[in-house]
Amino acid sequence: SSRTKLCRRCRDAKHNAKRWNAARLATVSRRAEAVSIVAFCRTGTARLIAERGFRYSEIAAALGVPERSLRRWFAGDGLPQLARVAGLAEAMTALLRREGLI
Repeated sequence: SSRTKLCRRCRDAKHNAKRWNAARLATVSRRAEAVSIVAFCRTGTARLIAERGFRYSEIAAALGVPERSLRRWFAGDGLPQLARVAGLAEAMTALLRREGLI
């Protein structure tokens, strides 16, 4: 039998459900942000490779991520950790600006 989890503070099942749903929505929102930033990084990576002759290893070093991770994100096989997304976007923006692509 499954038991309904109760809120620790007020022991109310409905209150707990609201808190859980709010946390879930926040996670979904952060994940959507991660997907859009990865798409931005894919586009930026493609431009750096095509227009400037960069290699994955150079881009990965500039972004501070392992080359293997960058290749997986570029292929659409994964997403970066949510905590790392904002820094990744800033690093890609700085790299593209330095190369005169934005």
